[in-house]
Amino acid sequence: KDLKALVVRVDSPGGSALASEDMRRAILEAKAQKLPVVISMGSLAASGGYWVSTAGDVIFAEPTTITGSIGIFGIIPTFENTLKKIGLTTDGVRTTPLSGQPDIYGGTNAETDTIFQAGIENGYQEFITRVATARKLTPARVDEIGQGRVWDGGTAHQIGLVDRFGGLQDAIDEAAKRAGLKATDVHAEYLEKKPSAFMQLIAQILDSNKDDDASAGDAF
Repeated sequence: KDLKALVVRVDSPGGSALASEDMRRAILEAKAQKLPVVISMGSLAASGGYWVSTAGDVIFAEPTTITGSIGIFGIIPTFENTLKKIGLTTDGVRTTPLSGQPDIYGGTNAETDTIFQAGIENGYQEFITRVATARKLTPARVDEIGQGRVWDGGTAHQIGLVDRFGGLQDAIDEAAKRAGLKATDVHAEYLEKKPSAFMQLIAQILDSNKDDDASAGDAF
C-alpha cells in the first residue's frame, strides 16, 4: 500500500499465452490502483514478454534489446511415422471424429487440426488487438510488423513498439516522475528478493554465453 509506482522488468523469450495474460492482468490491477506502470526491457522481451509489456504506460528498452515476436505457434508431437519404421500401428473404435484426439501414436485428424489452427489464429488476433490498443496502432499495422518477427530495440522504437531507450534506473526515474515524487525521496522496493551481487554476476556470465540459436515460444 506504500508503493507509488510500479516498474516491471521484462527479460523473457516468451512462453505460455495463458501465463502471459495472467501477468498482464496482474499489472492492470496495479494500474487500477492508480499506480503508474513503467516497463523496463532487458536483453530479451519477445512473444509473451511483449504481451506482458502491453500493460505498461511507457516502455523502455536498450538499443540491443530483442523484442517483438508478436506471434503464436503450437506444437503437438505425434509418432505415427516413427512407429511405422519398427512395424507398429494403432487402431480402435471411436464414436466421434474427436474421440481419442489428439492421438500422439496414430496422428491427428483433419477435424483436430482445424480446431488447433483456429485456436492459434484466435490467439494471434488477440495478441494483435492487445498491441494495437496499447500502442495506438491499427491491427493491420501490427499484423504487418508482427507475424513472429523479432526486432532490435532501435528498430522497435522506430516502428512504435517501444517508447524510449534506457535501462532499469531510467525506468525507475520515469516511474518516480510520473508518481510526482522527488528524486531524493525515491528508492526501489523489490517485490521479489533482490539477487546478490554474486548472483547478478553469474546471470551476466550466463547471459553472455547464451546460444544465439536458442528460441522459445508459445505451445499447447
